Amino acid sequence: MSDSSSSAPPAGTGTTLGLSPGIYVAAREISGGGLGSFGAHQFVFAIPSGRVFSHEVTQAGHQVLIWGAYNQTGRLIPSINAPSDLAALGNHLRGLGTLDVAPVSYLSVDPGIDELMLGYGHYLIYEAAHTIAYPASGGMTMRGCETSTTYNSNSWAQSLVEHRLGAGLVREDFDGIDICHENRIPSAYFK
Repeated sequence: MSDSSSSAPPAGTGTTLGLSPGIYVAAREISGGGLGSFGAHQFVFAIPSGRVFSHEVTQAGHQVLIWGAYNQTGRLIPSINAPSDLAALGNHLRGLGTLDVAPVSYLSVDPGIDELMLGYGHYLIYEAAHTIAYPASGGMTMRGCETSTTYNSNSWAQSLVEHRLGAGLVREDFDGIDICHENRIPSAYFK
């Protein structure tokens, strides 16, 4: 995967990368355990511009918050700072791996983080009463995403940004097979 946010050193060099405070969407490959990649998983992350937020953690000298959604007991459930996304971001920032990273064009970083936290919290409450099943095979068919109402981690990341920060603020199609990236979860889940 490529890095569109900075000039990345070759993978494995161990050089620490720097990212400016901001909000980003990233995609990491989903490993097939020796079988290759099973596609790409998108998640949202932020580097605050001065405020301290609950849940922020340090990765390669950056304070970060990460939001992503996953298959948890057959449902599409989000998490903050999931270990797999933290590891992928940490490796990327240390130059030990690469992510495809795109900045979200939202100028007010810390208020944007507040919006993302509100969307995350509202999704947890609303989804508990209106569950979204995680699709079999991540929603993938030979033609791509099963239907326009099939939602997975890629749909979730794009929906969080669009419904809380605005439409058209970030690229939606990343390197790799990030199926269902074009599908939006209804705004009622986030507002």
